[in-house]
Amino acid sequence: MMMNNHNNNNNISDQSNLNSIDQHQLYQKFKKNHLVHVDLFAKANEESSYSTINPMKQVPSLLIQPIHEHEEEEGASQYMPSNAMTLTQSLPIVEFLDHLVQLIHEKTSKMEESQASSNVQMCSLKNPCMNNNYLIPKHDLFLEFKTRQLSEIINAGIQPMQNIQLLRMLPKELRGEQNKKWIGEWHRKGLRHIEFLLKEQYESIHIVKELVNSGTTLYSIREYGKLTLADLCLVPSVEASIERTDIHVEEEFPFSFAIYNSLKNLDVFTQTRS
Repeated sequence: MMMNNHNNNNNISDQSNLNSIDQHQLYQKFKKNHLVHVDLFAKANEESSYSTINPMKQVPSLLIQPIHEHEEEEGASQYMPSNAMTLTQSLPIVEFLDHLVQLIHEKTSKMEESQASSNVQMCSLKNPCMNNNYLIPKHDLFLEFKTRQLSEIINAGIQPMQNIQLLRMLPKELRGEQNKKWIGEWHRKGLRHIEFLLKEQYESIHIVKELVNSGTTLYSIREYGKLTLADLCLVPSVEASIERTDIHVEEEFPFSFAIYNSLKNLDVFTQTRS
């Protein structure tokens, strides 16, 4: 598998999505993985070699090659398509990788169970076993779409408006320092909605502070109680708000800042800043 990404932070959530996956597990099974950086500032995405991979000339792109029989290790080919394929867009890519990681874990546990019972159903991409460890909750329909909602507020509502391709098309009066105001306007709109959704879950900032003081990790989907796709979108988006706009996130959006502050030092996020 090959991941085409960028080496700037205009779409930092893309890189977070990639690093959210347990890459150690992926590399154990698929040892030909590598990451290719696409420099958007240098317009590397405009090169014909990349447009054949992604006709929109956007990042990220995930190129997936089939595993040939002589290369197969421990039945790994069952996880992969029979023909080469390319996935584009951040959220489908991270969902695919998330399912892949879960299948690896599930296959191991199911094989152990099958030794004791012949009625255990094995997992595959076409027939995944729905456990409770996915980045998008699968056991609760409401939580699943709550996660998708929050993720899309950022992925569709904030991120496209700060994309470097769009910024280059702005009129001259909105370039340079004015970019900060433009980006800030869209971040503020998105954060208002996110703040509303987080307040519904945590009720008051006093409760949030009590949870933080007790050592509880805060997540975007409180009831799920673990990392979700929403967190993978929220943390880099809040970080971009802090670094690229004049928004005082901690004061204006305390719930969003609290989630960000609780998760920002997890390896999944620190690795994307290196």
